[in-house]
Amino acid sequence: MLNHISVERRKIVFLTVSILMILAFIMVAVPQVFAEISPEQADEMIHELEEIAHELEHIEEWMRIVAFSGIGIFLVLAGQLILQYLSFKKK
Repeated sequence: MLNHISVERRKIVFLTVSILMILAFIMVAVPQVFAEISPEQADEMIHELEEIAHELEHIEEWMRIVAFSGIGIFLVLAGQLILQYLSFKKK
């Protein structure tokens, strides 16, 4: 429906974030690993983080739309309940 971000793309973003978090943990836990990362790899990691930030902006927009849709559905159901109560009260 409003889901313009595919499941495959979400999986890729999740996998990338997971890998980057594991690498960050390894860098904190084992300082020698940090010295093995080349500047090219660091640039690639920065690029991936920028892409992830961009995807998260889209997800934030989608979640905002879902929240407003949920509020709208709640208001429609509340209105329907009020109308049913009023019609029941007339009988």
